[in-house]
Amino acid sequence: RRRHTRFRNVTGVQTCALPISQLIKIIQNKSAKDISIITYIVLLVSEILWLTYGLMKNDLQISLTNAITAFITLLILFFSYYFEYR
Repeated sequence: RRRHTRFRNVTGVQTCALPISQLIKIIQNKSAKDISIITYIVLLVSEILWLTYGLMKNDLQISLTNAITAFITLLILFFSYYFEYR
């Protein structure tokens, strides 16, 4: 049980950390022309579904991981739009 919890914690941190480098790149370059917006929209829908599942199962790990990742994905989409249409 303890090993399972550690594994979930590690995968949760990795899942949250993955999109951060893309967000930093978009902000530094003030451009998102090299990313696929559709990919991030689909990813956001997936994260919202997983968040909903986590809330329904009362699973804090799933809910928190996907809430954080969805927020980062929303930031990516926001800055992509902002730098494209400002």
